[in-house]
Amino acid sequence: MNKFADKIHVLFRKEDIDPYKMDGKIVVVLDILFATSTIVSALNNGINCVVPAYNAQDAREKKDESNANKILLAGELYADTIEGFAPPTPIALSQNLSQGFDQLIYSTTNGTVAIKNSINAKKIYVGSLLNAKATIDDLINNYNEETILIICSGSIGRPNLEDTFGAGYFINLLRKKLVHSKKTVFSDAAVISEHLFKSNQNETIKLFHESRVGQIMLERNLGNELDYASKFDQYNIVTKYEKGKIVKC
Repeated sequence: MNKFADKIHVLFRKEDIDPYKMDGKIVVVLDILFATSTIVSALNNGINCVVPAYNAQDAREKKDESNANKILLAGELYADTIEGFAPPTPIALSQNLSQGFDQLIYSTTNGTVAIKNSINAKKIYVGSLLNAKATIDDLINNYNEETILIICSGSIGRPNLEDTFGAGYFINLLRKKLVHSKKTVFSDAAVISEHLFKSNQNETIKLFHESRVGQIMLERNLGNELDYASKFDQYNIVTKYEKGKIVKC
């Protein structure tokens, strides 16, 4: 192994994804506020699958092409719910899922784009704080010898607090699992993320409230959505992107 190669690395923005360098990588995509947290929550609450879309038009086209019986469109653009779509956040969306939809087609500014842009990877996990341990356990059981890439979706082209913090938690879990491995090399980006997590792990809600998206949610009296997404390891489920759909494994 090249001693200068990073076996475990973090990207801070979806714009840093290079499709030509994804081949063979094991990827975990994060959009903590809120896309991946919403996806994990929806799959835990009974939706059969989630189809990520690039934008509203792509979502509508996917609905027209789908063979599913009951389809729900949900999503946002620049933190505003898309007209005619269900809301994009976990708690608000859960109220719509009670109607028994088979499939959720979901479009967001950052998270679903990051997932779609990662499709050349060997395996794509969709992660959140809600299912982090389950995700890492599955990843280590199946791909512990592979190069692992944690992708933060970021916000409109910039790194953000919540995704970097979330990546730090995933890195911390990986470090504990791989403590005896002599092959593990953590990149500086991975170490930066872990430091952010370790210095704020007891103040997650405060950190989320200070974030850009957090400020928007608080202005809209949606602090409950922030609190929900800040909870660690609530669900023992693994969610993966496979053949155009995100499913619970």
